[in-house]
Amino acid sequence: MSDSDDPKVPAETILAASRALEIIGVILEDDELRGAFSTAPEATFNSARDRSEDLAVRSLEYQAAVPEETRQVLESMDARQLDLLGQFGAALIKDGMYFDVPGVGRCYIK
Repeated sequence: MSDSDDPKVPAETILAASRALEIIGVILEDDELRGAFSTAPEATFNSARDRSEDLAVRSLEYQAAVPEETRQVLESMDARQLDLLGQFGAALIKDGMYFDVPGVGRCYIK
């Protein structure tokens, strides 16, 4: 993908999405949350969000923080598919295929 193909996403959207990714990571790591997400995504997101000690994360709203296309993909997955997604993300991190962004955290290589 060239720079001209990159979507122009506002910085505040990127920050909210990166914080939402933290919550999605919590969901993907937990068997019970994965199962719950596949039937009640927003309620499960809110439950996982409320576990965070970070006030900025705790203030996120599912519909606003998780971009629509990402929500659609995640909501189309069953618990097993969410488990595979979590395993893949963990493998990327284990293998060093990420970079740290100050104030945001780990970001995957695109």
